[in-house]
Amino acid sequence: MTNGYYDKKFYETNYPDSKTSAQIVLNHILSLIPGVESVADVGCGSGVWLSVLKERGVKTIQGYDRISARDAFKLFSIRLRKAIQHRVPVRKA
Repeated sequence: MTNGYYDKKFYETNYPDSKTSAQIVLNHILSLIPGVESVADVGCGSGVWLSVLKERGVKTIQGYDRISARDAFKLFSIRLRKAIQHRVPVRKA
């Protein structure tokens, strides 16, 4: 680790174990939640977990790394509101 962040060597050394973990965990999650089309990963590092999601057919993936918790909350609360607006039918009185 350098200056509080993981360096390239860290990711290269841990890639095989990270990929295996991602395959096991994400296969289980995707079996519980079928039809996942998009995923955002905050703290994605090198994007290994996102690559596994892509391999499993997730159409839209987005990774964010080195982002503050406050910025992540703002980003995802905006995206969540937009997603809800597109999926929740509006009832007219």
